[in-house]
Amino acid sequence: MKQHFGTIPITDLGPNEISNQVITSGAYSLSTLSTCPYVRLIGSTGAQKLFSWNERVEIPNGETARVQNASCHRGDIFINGGYDYSTLPARVTIPVPLTFVDAPDFVIITPEYGVDTRRARRAFFTFFQPDVTFPPPGGLALVRGKVTNHSYNTGNEIPLIPPPVGPEAGIGFACPAFIPSLTVTPMIPLGYGASFTDSTNPHTLLDCAEVTILGFDDHAAWLAFPPTAFYVLEY
Repeated sequence: MKQHFGTIPITDLGPNEISNQVITSGAYSLSTLSTCPYVRLIGSTGAQKLFSWNERVEIPNGETARVQNASCHRGDIFINGGYDYSTLPARVTIPVPLTFVDAPDFVIITPEYGVDTRRARRAFFTFFQPDVTFPPPGGLALVRGKVTNHSYNTGNEIPLIPPPVGPEAGIGFACPAFIPSLTVTPMIPLGYGASFTDSTNPHTLLDCAEVTILGFDDHAAWLAFPPTAFYVLEY
């Protein structure tokens, strides 16, 4: 089989979803166009290889492999064929759909999926408030960091989240991030306690980050949000 020297796009792949794309033997690397930081190649014999940016993998001669999104979030995978230089993006932005629940005391806004933070230096969640600012007390973001691939021997804080948002399954941390009143486009840091530290510091992140927004007072305005928000990852 001949080495593929182009860029192979595999778009809109969910977490742990395996695509129908088949890759032939040769050398490959993850393009900086990818919004998924971890990809798994699954060979025809069952052999598997996990790789990320700045790494090169090779499929043996005569073998083929299918591509799996091994990240915590939905996104696009671009694989470069050939012996390219190792690369790492400075920043990746991942769109995420939102769901809205109008509860008696607040509006609950939940992203469809979390975001993979295993290689990130800093991670944020951001959404746009169209033409409105909110009176006090603003809103509250409940940030969670979860462990999916590593050990975690300290106390698990996630079950401490009260209803209606929790209790949550999983291992990791939970912390608040406040959305000030009169805010138009908040950038919510997803690190442990990051909203209380200098914005230039690296975030304390686990494998996957999640966030739930609680909007107070003006329910109609919160429910009028655009249905898509964004995760922003810095590397």
